[in-house]
Amino acid sequence: MEDTGVGIEADFLPDLFEAFARGLDQSKEGKGLGLAITKRLTDGMGGTIDVESETGVGTRFTIRLPRTVLVNRKS
Repeated sequence: MEDTGVGIEADFLPDLFEAFARGLDQSKEGKGLGLAITKRLTDGMGGTIDVESETGVGTRFTIRLPRTVLVNRKS
């Protein structure tokens, strides 16, 4: 996912996926749980989530999940 919004300052990136970390703009609605939940789900599926951001330019989140091969086993 990518946007062309205000971006996220580098100082806030290390805590971005922590629950209730709202450093960028405390005035917005929400509790700061969305990225923490997304990270936990991604980790739980064996994947990774990365963020790249430039202040005044925008932010890009990348989620990578492992491929799973389903095998039909006969009993």
